[in-house]
Amino acid sequence: MNMLATQVRVGRRFQRSIRVDSDIDEPSALEGFICPGSTAQALVAMARQVAETGQGAFTWTGPYGSGKSSLAVALAALLGSEARARSRARSAMGTEAATELLSLLKAGRKGWSTLAIVGSRSDPVEVIAKALDGQARSRKRAAVTSQELIERLMAASQEAAGAGLMVVIDEMGKFLEHAAAGGADVYFFQQLAEAASRSGGRLLVVGILHQAFDDYAHRLAREIRDEWLKIQGRFSDVPINVAGEEQIALIGRAIEATPPSAIRPAAAGIAAAIQRNRPGTGTHLADELAACWPLHPVVACLLGPLSRRRFGQNQRSVFGFLN
Repeated sequence: MNMLATQVRVGRRFQRSIRVDSDIDEPSALEGFICPGSTAQALVAMARQVAETGQGAFTWTGPYGSGKSSLAVALAALLGSEARARSRARSAMGTEAATELLSLLKAGRKGWSTLAIVGSRSDPVEVIAKALDGQARSRKRAAVTSQELIERLMAASQEAAGAGLMVVIDEMGKFLEHAAAGGADVYFFQQLAEAASRSGGRLLVVGILHQAFDDYAHRLAREIRDEWLKIQGRFSDVPINVAGEEQIALIGRAIEATPPSAIRPAAAGIAAAIQRNRPGTGTHLADELAACWPLHPVVACLLGPLSRRRFGQNQRSVFGFLN
C-alpha cells in the first residue's frame, strides 16, 4: 500500500527558521531559498537609490514570517566574497536581478563585508558595539556613547575590503519597543542613518521591521511621536510582502512530490476562475496549483490569506502548517 508519507515531503529549507547573526556565513542557510520576483525587484529598487541618490539607510517592513531574515542572509551572500555562496544566491534571486544588484552596489570580487545584529529589548548602542567588537576580534570595550559607535562604524566601513560594510539589524523593532517602554532616546538611529548616507556608499544600513517605525511609538506623547517620524524619514522603506500568486509558487516548491494527473482538471478550473476575476494573473497558475498537491488547489489559494488573518504571519505559518 502506498502511503502518502512515502510520496510527499517538505523541503528541509522550509523546516527551519533563520537567525541572521549565526546564519550569515552558514552555507546551508541558503539551501532551497526562493526569492519571489517582487522581492528581487524591491532589492533592485533599493540598490538604485544607493547608486543614484547616495541613500544609505533602509528599513524592510513586512509581516511576521514573510522571509525577511532569509532575504537578508541571501543578500549578504550575494554581495559577499565567497564564490559558492554568491552563486547560490544568484540562482535563487534570478540572474538578471542578481547581476543588476552586483553592478549597482559595486560588489566586485571582494564584495561587501556584513555585520549582522539581532535586536533585543536593550540598548542598541551596546548590542551593536559588542557585535562590532566580535567581528574585529577586538578586546576593546564596547563604545559607551552613540557618537563613538558611529565613528567606529564609519571607520570600519572605510577599512573594509571591497565595497564597504553592510549593517543588517534584524528585529530592529525590539530596540524601538525598548525605547518606547523606557522613554529612551532613539536619536542614535538618526545618527546611524545620516552617517550611512554621507559615507560615500561605503556604509549600508538595513533595519528589519514588522510594522512602520512610528507605530512602535503609538503610546507615546504626540511630541515624541513626531520626533520618531522625523527619524523614520532618514530611512527609505522597502515593503517586503509576498503576493498571493507568489505564495502559491512557494508552497509548490516547498512540497516535494509528483502530482497525479487527476489533480490537473481541478487546478485548471481554479486557475481559470482566478484569472477571470484578476486580470494579469500569471499564465502558469494552473501548474503552480497542481504542484501544491496533496493540497487541494482551493486550500493552496487560501493558506496565505488565512495565515495572515488568523496568525498575523505569512510564510512561517504556512510552512509550519505544511510540516
